[in-house]
Amino acid sequence: IVEQALKEARNVHFAWFSLAEKGTHLAMHTVYDGDFDAYVEHFALKVPLFDTQFEFLDVDVPSPITRHPKEFVEVIRKYDRPPMAGYFFSAYPRVGVADIDNASLEQRP
Repeated sequence: IVEQALKEARNVHFAWFSLAEKGTHLAMHTVYDGDFDAYVEHFALKVPLFDTQFEFLDVDVPSPITRHPKEFVEVIRKYDRPPMAGYFFSAYPRVGVADIDNASLEQRP
């Protein structure tokens, strides 16, 4: 479900999970292009798995999340951990995932 939503978003370059806070928190890290709110809202609408996950967390988010995408965005914003001092290097800062996908389609015979 998560991989399908990542592919459908068409703006995620990389994604991975890790344990944080001495193994007490599950973190999903992503590198994406575009607007934060639109990016998170996509997952609110496309990944029903979050409703189940949030049942086990001490986080106040209305359910079902698909009916409350704006509130989900605000919860994720609260726990978002941006790069230190806002610094993030990209070798291709003006190239989005959709551009890469479109270019690879053009290269196919």
